[in-house]
Amino acid sequence: MCKPPKTTEMDADAAAEHWAKRALSIGLLRSVSGMVLTPVVPGILKSALGGDQARVAMYQADWIFYGSAIQLIIGPVCGAIGDGKLGRKPILVACALLQALGACAVLAAHEGLLGPLQLWSAWLLRQVATVAAMTTTSASISDAYAHDRTKIAKTAARLGGMQMGVGMLLGPALGATIASKYGPRGTGVVAILGGVLALLGQLVLVPEAGAGTRTKTEVKNPFVAPLRLFSEGAPLRYLACASLCQALCRGESAVYSPFMVDIWGAGPKGLALTMTVVGATFAASQALLVGPLVKKFGAAGALRLGYACSTLQRVIWSYYTHPGVMLVGLALGSPGFGADSIIQQLALDYHPSSTPPRGELAASFSSLGTLGVLASSKVLGGLFAWGAPLGWPGAPFAVGAAATFCAFSCASLGARAKAKTA
Repeated sequence: MCKPPKTTEMDADAAAEHWAKRALSIGLLRSVSGMVLTPVVPGILKSALGGDQARVAMYQADWIFYGSAIQLIIGPVCGAIGDGKLGRKPILVACALLQALGACAVLAAHEGLLGPLQLWSAWLLRQVATVAAMTTTSASISDAYAHDRTKIAKTAARLGGMQMGVGMLLGPALGATIASKYGPRGTGVVAILGGVLALLGQLVLVPEAGAGTRTKTEVKNPFVAPLRLFSEGAPLRYLACASLCQALCRGESAVYSPFMVDIWGAGPKGLALTMTVVGATFAASQALLVGPLVKKFGAAGALRLGYACSTLQRVIWSYYTHPGVMLVGLALGSPGFGADSIIQQLALDYHPSSTPPRGELAASFSSLGTLGVLASSKVLGGLFAWGAPLGWPGAPFAVGAAATFCAFSCASLGARAKAKTA
């Protein structure tokens, strides 16, 4: 029996899948090789600071703050460069190089060759490069599947699940295991080898996504790119509002550790177990839920369902602090873990242009997420400090429930506005 001839769409699908397998594999290697350093960096920094734990905490807080501030500048610039003639591959190669150099700096600091300020600077650049690489890879996914946008959310979820889920599970565990046997030096060597392999893989094995079909768009002022989301028509404006509301919940990360220590009485093993459960749930939900939900309900319906589940999760967390009940809440909220991946697909559908600036959109929504963290982390941390002595340690999650409900409302308004313009 003769096989039917391949169509142009089949060829595009095959090319996109070929690119995705390589890109996601390199992304996972990059994530794991970076996360192996997580257990040893605080100790190396503490030694470099002469054992001053207060200064260690200050340095770590500064990493988060200044890293977020730099991301607000670098992200839109990378998006604009990727949308232009240069393309996205040089950005990804540069990010992989910075991550490898960051691992070298950690090992050099352990050997006494770098001081705490140099280590802080190198680790800060590594963190910024990690986020820039994820944002640029997200834009590359949109390039690869420009012929079939219905597959963008599923592929983006695979990226998030591998890097944020599997990477968070394997990296720290592998780093702690190596450090227990070979010390920080062994962990640093493994991180450097992984970083170099990721750099070579990004340089040699991963081509420019959609190189033959990618439409180069006019580069506009990148520093106001997030603001342009609110001026590109009602559907995209509501989607941006939904993303910003949901991003406010990311500030809950400032509450997790004190909550588990003060309310649950968790020790190091309890904290590690909790991180494992959260990482496994995140990875599983990204891999198993996003694709089927988008296929069944459509991207807009899947996004609204995810926000509704996230609201329910936080309502439970705000009033019930038993670990088992909160685990049930986490499971109920898992459909919401893929919201960013679905937004990536919807942003292209909601943009009024037939050739939307994919890099700019990815960077702009990433910037909204960073703004959400900056705006909410200290507020939610203060709410926990206020509510815990009064018997309401879940106060930050009540605010998160209100934020995700607002996100649900904005997503619904965006879907209605899009239906009117169709």
